[in-house]
Amino acid sequence: MILRIFLLHAPSQEAKLQIKLASLRYELARAKEKVRLAKMGEQPGFSGLGAYEVDIYYNEIKMRISKILERISEVRKRRSLHRAMRKKKGYKTISITGYTCSGKTTLFNLLTNSCEKVGEEPFTTLSTKFKLIKIGPWKVYLSDTIGFISDLPPFMIHAFRSTLEEISFSDLVILMIDGSDTIEEIATKFRTSYNLLIELGVINKPIVVAINKIDLIDEGKIEKIKEIIQERTPYVVPISARFGTNINEILRLIEQLLGEVLKARIFIPYSSALYSLIDLVKREGEVINIQNNSEGIAIEALIPNDFNEIVKKRVTAVGGFLEYD
Repeated sequence: MILRIFLLHAPSQEAKLQIKLASLRYELARAKEKVRLAKMGEQPGFSGLGAYEVDIYYNEIKMRISKILERISEVRKRRSLHRAMRKKKGYKTISITGYTCSGKTTLFNLLTNSCEKVGEEPFTTLSTKFKLIKIGPWKVYLSDTIGFISDLPPFMIHAFRSTLEEISFSDLVILMIDGSDTIEEIATKFRTSYNLLIELGVINKPIVVAINKIDLIDEGKIEKIKEIIQERTPYVVPISARFGTNINEILRLIEQLLGEVLKARIFIPYSSALYSLIDLVKREGEVINIQNNSEGIAIEALIPNDFNEIVKKRVTAVGGFLEYD
């Protein structure tokens, strides 16, 4: 049933490959049992197939799995190249994670002005979605990931490993909690999700927990949820992704956690590179003020520390200078 639901929501070739892989691994386990029964001399019940035919069927499934794994490996290599490119440019990555139906895509749409499909049915998102946004002075790739589910069979978890691994390369993770669940459900889902993030390698990176759907619960329940979450992480913000409640609060926290920002005074003399440099500063930082004079342009800006050397090198190469307050 889970595989059928997944197939209905598979928007990309990668998602379809992963679903097919999970399906074949499920079938492989059944075929293996048929082989065992056939070798014991029992009828495997495989439409009258004998031992020899069952062996052929088993080996065929293994071969198909091998081919799909090769194609998924190519996808993972492309993902790795994209991650390296984002890192080289100094961009941060934030992943929105959490149980299915917790409001991950609703928050993604709100922060990115997107219109990705949302719904009450599980697994609306099966492929990781990316969009470049700006949080304070930071250029951030925000990703919407597949939802977690309790007691998901191991072959399903393994099949979607290439999608889930994006979370492990994030600079920060937003873990969505459905505040409308019962306290017992919230405690179980939070601990399961948190442990899965640790398994994925999210250990030394900030995990911001968003208690979603606070429009459906009272203040007393919010405080009880906070008590559960603060056992693991101090970064907790109650929000309503549907109505935008406390979104500025969570953005301020994210900006703070992403790292140091430097206030810079930049002078760029008139040259052919002037406008490309101004565009660089606007793109990589947050411009506070721009003034023209007879010799060039003076800019006050907030520059993320990660971009300091890039901006400084480009400015000094054309005879300009960069100073920090």
